Amino acid sequence: MATPLTWSEVEAGIKPTDFTILNTKTRIQEKGDLFKPVPTEKHNQSLNDILRFIEKNKV
Repeated sequence: MATPLTWSEVEAGIKPTDFTILNTKTRIQEKGDLFKPVPTEKHNQSLNDILRFIEKNKV
C-alpha cells in the first residue's frame, strides 16, 4: 500500500514498516488526506474508498 508522506517525514528517516494497513486509518485521521491536492486526469484523488474498505473489513 502506498502511503503519502510529508517531506519532513522523509527527511527524518522512515522504514517501510512504519506505514501499514493497520495504522493508515489513524494516520489519515491525524494528517488528513495528503493525496487530495494531487490532480488526476479525471478528478482529484481521495482516500475515502480505502477508509470505507478498512472500516467495513475491520482491518
